[in-house]
Amino acid sequence: MTMKISKFWAPLAISILLRLTPAKLATVSSHFEIFEVADWHNQEKCRIWVKIVDASAFANGKEIKIPARVIVKVSDGSYYDGSGRGVYRDGRFYADGEFIAEVPPGKTEISLSCGPNYIPLKIAVEAKPGKEMKIIAKLLKWFSPQDFGWFCGDNHVHVRHDPVGEIKMDEEYGALQARAEGLDYITEADAKGQKEIEEKLSKTWFLYRQAAEIRPGCFVGHANTPGINRQLYREELAKIMKSVFPMQTLREIVHNLGGIVIYTHPFPAPRLHWMGSVECLSDAITGNYADAFDISNRPEEIIWFTLLNLGAKIAASGSTDAALVRKGTIPPGARRVYAYSGKLDYRAIVDAIRSGRTFVTNGGPIFTFFTINGKGVGETISFSGDGKFSANITIFHLNPLRSAELIRNGKVIQKFSQNASTSKTIFVHDFVEKEDAWYVARAEDIMGNWAITSPIYLNSGREVKPSTACLIALQIGNFTRLTELRRNFFAHIIVTVSQTTIEKVALLRDGNVICEFNPQNGNYTPSGKIPVIELGGEYSEGWIWHPKPEQCFHFLADFPVKASGWYKVEVVTKGSCIFQSEEIYFDENNPNSHQISALSLKSQAIVLRLRGYGEEMPLNEIKIPFVGDHWWYPKNSFWELEAIFTDAKHHFASGWMKAREKFKSSDYKSEG
Repeated sequence: MTMKISKFWAPLAISILLRLTPAKLATVSSHFEIFEVADWHNQEKCRIWVKIVDASAFANGKEIKIPARVIVKVSDGSYYDGSGRGVYRDGRFYADGEFIAEVPPGKTEISLSCGPNYIPLKIAVEAKPGKEMKIIAKLLKWFSPQDFGWFCGDNHVHVRHDPVGEIKMDEEYGALQARAEGLDYITEADAKGQKEIEEKLSKTWFLYRQAAEIRPGCFVGHANTPGINRQLYREELAKIMKSVFPMQTLREIVHNLGGIVIYTHPFPAPRLHWMGSVECLSDAITGNYADAFDISNRPEEIIWFTLLNLGAKIAASGSTDAALVRKGTIPPGARRVYAYSGKLDYRAIVDAIRSGRTFVTNGGPIFTFFTINGKGVGETISFSGDGKFSANITIFHLNPLRSAELIRNGKVIQKFSQNASTSKTIFVHDFVEKEDAWYVARAEDIMGNWAITSPIYLNSGREVKPSTACLIALQIGNFTRLTELRRNFFAHIIVTVSQTTIEKVALLRDGNVICEFNPQNGNYTPSGKIPVIELGGEYSEGWIWHPKPEQCFHFLADFPVKASGWYKVEVVTKGSCIFQSEEIYFDENNPNSHQISALSLKSQAIVLRLRGYGEEMPLNEIKIPFVGDHWWYPKNSFWELEAIFTDAKHHFASGWMKAREKFKSSDYKSEG
């Protein structure tokens, strides 16, 4: 490992050093002054008035107020609401440059922040009754990726997600929250196409945009659609709902409207039926996929790596799905995407995401810039023979780094450790590449703030014969085609293959075939609905071969399940190649609503397994018409993800581990 500044990043590095060197960062930070204490008429409380300004501008004689996230903790341990709209569960509210708090006597703690570019500030004062205290808080900007053409946003924020909520919300307060979290733009997902709202709330330094979240079907996932020049018409939505591949149909429509499609919250474990983004895997297998993929945790990174290893050139993105009326929601921008657009222009930002010029963070003060031979993320480098390359990872971070990783095709090939308390760290790794590959960089600090880049692609020019890939998703549950529960259970089957066609699909219980699906028998859709995925109403027995039975690469089926036992799906493809899902145990005697799912994806270099289990309300409490919102499966829930990319192994699991006994595979045996 060598430490040097590449020619590409030299201007950026020099600029940040001139702005704030590590030595200066250690001695200069955000700070505050109490500039006036006066008598106040209320002898039972203290009045605290706080103005929040940019420290650098203030030092140069300019008072520039900045929006901030504020937490005021008073002497009895409660949180003060300085907005009049309610405080979130962590005590936060938002102020546009200033606020007033009338607090009881005693120790008062005030926390202020304005996104990752500013150093946060904590103020502790003794509140005295009958006094008014005036404070000026000076927040210091330590780094600005915007100065170098990188702009950040949250493409999935709900201002009016629920009809009522604990927080008094409107678009104005939503825009304030976004600005106070340091976002350059937000895309509101409850869009009603009100252009006057966009114009009213946008500034020269901030953009407010609307683009609806699309929920096209069960087992399909949800999508963000930033950049569309109008909202989708009813007939367009109807076309999407009736598509065997709703996301692919959505992509075609959205692209014609100038927008992009982003798979959002793609890992809602353990439930697949409502928001599970199973189709993103089918899309990658068929080569018709969305533009970007939201990442919020390590399992989602692994699913994204799987898409990349299937040949999808799909950008990294980030968003929150924050429902701002709810007290427990995370802040907008707690997951965000940075796009290299060169300027704060929504069209340019959307185009940058489409092109893969992005990196994603969980909202913390860490910025990761990545090049190979001077080429940036989203670019493809062509070479022949043994290519010699130099990867440069330049990281700006407010907290000490825990690690940085260079990842090739889903495997960490170089891990750097750095605990020095600096604001800038550069890693360089020289390597030789012989094959087609993709590379990303990932960094994390000691506070758990992380950043991951989109890929840089290396193209060797060599012809590589594509391998057969097979996806099998099996889920058994007692849900409808939306969010209601019923007492009857169905098995739901999704199969997608590449480089071949499906000859036969069978559902087995305890090793015996209970239903065999053959293409020569054609499609069976007596309900008129597409099996598995189409929204609305009850499930019934049915299946469909796509695009047609005699040349099928995609299969969907619903089949009623009543007897206990170990269930699995077997797929026979052209040439008598056999793929099998894992076995899952269905217990007809379980008194609770429940669902269990096993997803398997296999190819020559990829193995992905996703397991999920969850229980809900008792079956004997289900009444028609159904009342309630029962689809989160909060009780006895379990999920597990395993992935193997050639020789790189990844494993994550969480929840009620006893549920693991309900899954069997060739390399797993139940204890007892």
